Amino acid sequence: MLLIQISKNSRSLSLASKINNANNSSSITKLPTEAKKKCSGHNNNTLEKYVLDEIMKNYDPKVVPSPKGVDVEVDVIIQAITGVSEMTASFTTDLLFSQIWSDPGLKYGHITDCIENITLGHRMIDRIWVPNVCFVN
Repeated sequence: MLLIQISKNSRSLSLASKINNANNSSSITKLPTEAKKKCSGHNNNTLEKYVLDEIMKNYDPKVVPSPKGVDVEVDVIIQAITGVSEMTASFTTDLLFSQIWSDPGLKYGHITDCIENITLGHRMIDRIWVPNVCFVN
C-alpha cells in the first residue's frame, strides 16, 4: 500500500510520506473568503481539494525539486522472511521500503494555515516527482 502525506510542519516528502510546508515567498496565493469560512472545520475535504488544485497548477513532476540535486533518505525494513531454500541458496522476504525527501514545489503554507496534513491516495504518485530507485541483485 502506498501512502503519500503532505504535512504542514514536516520538512520532507516521503512515500509513506510528508511534504515540507514552510511559507513560500514567491507567487503567494491567498485563500479566498469562501475557503476561509471552510477553515472553521465544517468541510476540510473541500479545502484540501482547493489546496491541492492550487499547488498542482504550476507543479511539474518531471522537474527535480532542486537544481543541486535531492537528498533522499531510504529505509528498508525486513518485515518477514517467508521462505528459505538451501538448495538454491535463496530466500523470500517481505520488506517495508520508505523514501523521504524535500520538495519545495509542494509547499502550501502560503495558501492556508488551516490544514496540518493532507493524505493522498496512490493515484497522486504520477502527479509528483519521485526519486528513481534501483535495486541491484
